[in-house]
Amino acid sequence: MNTIFHKNNFDSLRLFASVIVILAHCYPLKGLGYKYEPLFYVTHCNDFGHLGVSIFLCISGYLICHSLTINSNFIFFYKRLLRIIPPLIIVVFLTIFILGPVYTSFLLNDYFGSSQTYLYFLNITLFRMQYTIPGVFDNLPFKGVINGSLWTLSYEFFFYIILFVQFAILRRTNLVVIGSTIILILIYCFFNNNISINKYVIPFLNLSLQSLLDLGIYFYIGASVFIIAKKLSQRIVFILFIFALILFFVCVITKSESNDYLFYFITPVFTFSIALNHKINLQKLTSMGDFSYGIYIFAFPLQQILISITHNEISVPLLFFSTAILAYIFGGLSWHMIELKAMKYKNAFSYKKITNREVIK
Repeated sequence: MNTIFHKNNFDSLRLFASVIVILAHCYPLKGLGYKYEPLFYVTHCNDFGHLGVSIFLCISGYLICHSLTINSNFIFFYKRLLRIIPPLIIVVFLTIFILGPVYTSFLLNDYFGSSQTYLYFLNITLFRMQYTIPGVFDNLPFKGVINGSLWTLSYEFFFYIILFVQFAILRRTNLVVIGSTIILILIYCFFNNNISINKYVIPFLNLSLQSLLDLGIYFYIGASVFIIAKKLSQRIVFILFIFALILFFVCVITKSESNDYLFYFITPVFTFSIALNHKINLQKLTSMGDFSYGIYIFAFPLQQILISITHNEISVPLLFFSTAILAYIFGGLSWHMIELKAMKYKNAFSYKKITNREVIK
């Protein structure tokens, strides 16, 4: 399997993941739930929102494991924060000072005078995420939620911290990564049914143990793929791909909620079979830049705005395509005006100079 970083399809897959998340969100935001969401409709055990996030986590695990092998302690976290925080700061400020005043049902004096308004700044910390601002979107089907996509950032950064600690304390990193993956899968097999999404939550961080388990499996599978990728031949990868395809059709045919665990195999196999296959070149899709992060963090509020101004009369297809176009524009602006500029400082603590085309790993 080809693991050369400048010849991969990671950016294109992240773009795909961000777009299918938009599609998945159309249904609950319009008050339809996930009953008619395309992937859930055909499988009854997964949806495009979860699939998109799973792809993000698989790729993240792979790239973060690589980053930890080449970066020092301080540099690792510096680069991670430099990649995540600047666009997030812009989104938060735009939400509080532009979107909020326009769409709040409160008087502006009451809106800006409420301490609840400024709690939204907590999103910049990546933990204790806030999703509401006084009076904003209170009349929509998905009441009061401004940017529901941000919840995954807390979990992903938490995995960065855990993997970093494991690398720092334990020397046999290969065994640690693969062992952690196996342990997470075993915990899922034996205890997942007894872990309520709301009952078991880590205090202060407000992280659900169920989501930590679910997303953690994808993240650590991605990290494990980085460890073993060089040992996988194209023939083995092809066999795994065919097997994953068969399992997907099993999900479609049986339509059982209990098949959700099969995607712990299906999603990573599909992701890395495409991402690391040197015969597949999707790089033209992202020739203008990696807009996926910007698309992901801007799309949700854009969807809520479209639903608000159309009084929820907008159809799902029109909502999807309109949001995708707008989010792509905002993602492009974020990439060129914020993310690329931030990247110029990624080697601020070294003597190496970088160009605008280099991407933080």
